[in-house]
Amino acid sequence: MTGSAGTIGSVLTEDAGPHGIVEFDLPEHDMLDLPALVAACRGADVLVHLAGQFTAENIFTDVIDPANVEMDLNAYRATIEAGLPRVIVASSVHADQFYLHSGPERLHPLRPHPVPTTPYGARKQMLEALGRHYCSTAGLDVIAIRFGGINRHDTIPDDPHEAAVRLTRADCRRMLLATIEAPVVPGRFSVLYAVSDNPTRRHDLDNPFGWQPER
Repeated sequence: MTGSAGTIGSVLTEDAGPHGIVEFDLPEHDMLDLPALVAACRGADVLVHLAGQFTAENIFTDVIDPANVEMDLNAYRATIEAGLPRVIVASSVHADQFYLHSGPERLHPLRPHPVPTTPYGARKQMLEALGRHYCSTAGLDVIAIRFGGINRHDTIPDDPHEAAVRLTRADCRRMLLATIEAPVVPGRFSVLYAVSDNPTRRHDLDNPFGWQPER
């Protein structure tokens, strides 16, 4: 797992239990070193790629950080070169414009022509598109999880948009384990939303892994 020290990564590393999760939190310059990443991946069963630099690039800025693009590319390249069959990547609800969505149907992860909320969301669309490329050209199984908002204390945000995409740590953990342990990835590629069952939820939680948030 890359990014094990982050908020999402800590959901797994704080209680790895019997699942055999091996964490490695490579510094960003090592994530940009493909041979180092390949070496770290060897012997694993799946790569969970959560790492990124978010000082310049985040949901509040008009920036795409080239280092994040290179990290995403290297995650796929390393998975293939190390012989891992599956990679799980951290996309985001910001890959499709949920702020303006008012229904009546909820946003589906396979909605045609998603419009990103920000350049950050556009980079997450690129991350997903790269997954489609590598699953078709390299036979890689790819799961892109469009994460909602998660924090270390499970507090409910004051902002109504952020409250609608809140993801609890328990729901996040069960989602990650469901995708890690799934015997197959239908069609080799899957994209799904990870948000809790919030009263104002706007996202469709359809997925092939049997995950449902707690009610």
